[in-house]
Amino acid sequence: MAHVPQQPEPTPVVSKALTDLTDEQLRDLVTESGGKPFQARQIAHWLYRHGAAEYAAMHNVPRMLRNSLGDRLPTRSTSIANVDQASCGTEKLLLELADGNRVECV
Repeated sequence: MAHVPQQPEPTPVVSKALTDLTDEQLRDLVTESGGKPFQARQIAHWLYRHGAAEYAAMHNVPRMLRNSLGDRLPTRSTSIANVDQASCGTEKLLLELADGNRVECV
């Protein structure tokens, strides 16, 4: 009987979002999700250079990989719930955290 190598168990993801991962954790997550290591760099480029908030914006990343990652983690752990701008130009942001709490910042 031929020996069939077993697939490694996926590493549990304890982060709240892709932006919480180190480069190594992102690479591991991408390869465990069926992608190639270089695609982790592409994803990081979309997150940090282009500010992508959704997987759909990552056009050079295969749809199957985007869907697989999207099933596991959101791209970011915070989102902007509201923006108020004062007459002097100062902006006050209301951020919504992954746990549902909200934080104001100026």
